Amino acid sequence: EVSKKIIGQSSTYINIIRDEVRTRETTGGNFIVDAIKAKFPQVDVVFHNGGGIRGDKILPPGNISLLDIISMHPFQDNIVLFELTGSDIKSTLERSVSSLPYSHGGFLQVSGISFIADVSKSPQSLNKNYTSIIKKGNRISNVLINGSPLEDNKTYKVAANSFLINGGNGFLTMKNRSKNIDYPGVTITDVLEEYLKNNSPVKPAVEDRIQIINTPNITEE
Repeated sequence: EVSKKIIGQSSTYINIIRDEVRTRETTGGNFIVDAIKAKFPQVDVVFHNGGGIRGDKILPPGNISLLDIISMHPFQDNIVLFELTGSDIKSTLERSVSSLPYSHGGFLQVSGISFIADVSKSPQSLNKNYTSIIKKGNRISNVLINGSPLEDNKTYKVAANSFLINGGNGFLTMKNRSKNIDYPGVTITDVLEEYLKNNSPVKPAVEDRIQIINTPNITEE
């Protein structure tokens, strides 16, 4: 009965289809990362892996229940705040798009940042044990942080979930290069519930934060 409680509304469709949150910017991804950024306005960038978004459906406009939120994000991941340099952020983005055009749980939904990913260029690659980056990748360009060009040597404030900063999905740069790590003791589910209560009806939209170009056609056997 508790899970059926209505906690907010959306005036737009919330797309949490599995293969879409793992390959492109979606309204469902933006809903989650924007909620985190609203909770922690001091951060410049929010990252959240598409593999952490579940439900595999489109929520229609209308009421959103606690069960909808739990289905969308069933993991009790804590949010972690930390700092990365601009060059480390670029490396993190290279990891995010390294499997494109194929679906991958490590594809990041983002807030506070926009960029172009050219799938025709070389992807970042790791060694077999996922312990080191053996090819940096050069798919990422035109990175803007809150509208300003990314500066390689500048330090930025970042929020992500504990899975990512521990190196999940091969995010070695986040694991090894993060500084001033802070654990505020808040789960993503908590943040989504609070965001809905304070901002309903929410209006998540696709805003060209992630522009993917030169994607080859994939033909299934």
